[in-house]
Amino acid sequence: MKLSRRRFSHYILGAPIAAAATTGMLGTLLVDGRAIAAEGSATAPKPSPLAKLLSGENPDLSRDERQAIRRDVAQLEGALKEIRDFPLANNVPPAFGFQAMKSKRPRGSRR
Repeated sequence: MKLSRRRFSHYILGAPIAAAATTGMLGTLLVDGRAIAAEGSATAPKPSPLAKLLSGENPDLSRDERQAIRRDVAQLEGALKEIRDFPLANNVPPAFGFQAMKSKRPRGSRR
């Protein structure tokens, strides 16, 4: 299967949702992120609208599973907030350079 830019962007944008859906595996992948989050703050963060939406999508989920999804989404949003709040000056070069590829279509052809 060839990986296109569109499919890659779907993977990147869907990663937080997929991680929230795999609540059982998420704790082990993040070195028990729930324990780390519990150490960092005593109070649970208020669930966001996204967390409420994702936990309400499947009517077959139990109450504990819904709470776990809300907690994991809140944890992921907190981690994303930390990344977004990191100060970065304009003079920092990008991590990689963009190099455009030549088109495979003959010159002057249209779709």
